[in-house]
Amino acid sequence: EDCLIKKTADENFFKSLIAEISSDLEKEFALGLAIEKYVHWKSDDKPHRTLDSLLIYFTRVIPKGSTDMVIGLTCRNGLKGKKGISYYQEGYVLIRITKNREFIKKLLKHEIYHLFGATHVDNHGSSMDRWLRGEALDPLNREIVSLHLDRTFKGVGFPIAPSKLERVEALYREIARLNETLPTLHLVPSKWKQLNKGLLSESPSRTLLEEIQEKYRGLEHVYLSLALLYIELKKYPEAVAESRKALRIDPRCYEAYNLMGIACRRSGNFEEAIAYYREILKINPSYQGIYYNLGIAYEHKGEEESAISAYKKAIASNPIDARAWYNLGNIYRKKGDWDIAIHHFKKAVESNPYYAEAYYNLSVIYMSQRDFQQAFRYMQEAERLGYPVDKELKTGLKKALESQ
Repeated sequence: EDCLIKKTADENFFKSLIAEISSDLEKEFALGLAIEKYVHWKSDDKPHRTLDSLLIYFTRVIPKGSTDMVIGLTCRNGLKGKKGISYYQEGYVLIRITKNREFIKKLLKHEIYHLFGATHVDNHGSSMDRWLRGEALDPLNREIVSLHLDRTFKGVGFPIAPSKLERVEALYREIARLNETLPTLHLVPSKWKQLNKGLLSESPSRTLLEEIQEKYRGLEHVYLSLALLYIELKKYPEAVAESRKALRIDPRCYEAYNLMGIACRRSGNFEEAIAYYREILKINPSYQGIYYNLGIAYEHKGEEESAISAYKKAIASNPIDARAWYNLGNIYRKKGDWDIAIHHFKKAVESNPYYAEAYYNLSVIYMSQRDFQQAFRYMQEAERLGYPVDKELKTGLKKALESQ
């Protein structure tokens, strides 16, 4: 059976699938997909049990480069749980192949919509239904996708413009409100209100919590979407509150722990952040970005060696983690180890060619070394990518270069 599935997943199969999805997206959103490159990839020999684990490996062996998104198909045996997964900010999708071509198309479109901000709903007519029962986007998710059409896929900064955040928040809030009534289960109001009260409670009873986990299964995604949005809006208590709702539905939701850790770290609660990150290591030690986030927390605490160790682990687990390369470069720059810092900043821009801050830091170091040609080159690249270069500094650098 696996051999038959693999034979169907050839280049023509993939291209026809993308062409059909692109046609659908063009009709609805004037959004087209064009394949830049098609490659065969092979997973490693590690015992990946879930798509979450396999996607981390996939991002290592298939770097994005300058493309907007990377879509992967896998026939890997032994995978349990979800059949599709996506990284919203990074622009990666990975799905499991089945013999049902229409299901693959539905699943792939569902995950692509996730890249454009869409979230799970309890609506059997929606293509974002938690059980994949629908065919078309519901109105709320359609507006969310529309607001994401000009999103960035650079992997640096939040994907959508600040001016759109308030409206996206309102849409997520409305989806959460509707989901909490569990419309497809047709519960009497008193029942879903009891469940909803437990979802909002700090300590629901064990029996109620088990029922919440059964009835709301798959609907934690909207709370994660809200938490990520609140972090961008610097509403850290709200981000923690939404993450806790996700954890009441799925106690092993490491994404919720990660968002709580980020919210605590950014609000200055470094010990609490580290505690949340360590919870992730118990559940999923290969989770993308966990050591990077630990490194930031340690760095802010002033524990430089622990930060360096965490960033090195981040790079060991994901050699194209541009943020970890960049943060390590910053530590070495502050220590005065300029050559080591240059190496790390260059690895950052090699991993992510849109990393304007890394280009600028390279310029600053080369200025300090009086290599004005290299300094000017990297400053121009940083400015091209939108970094706010000081005009007087640039003018002074040009004069230094001319007189060299």
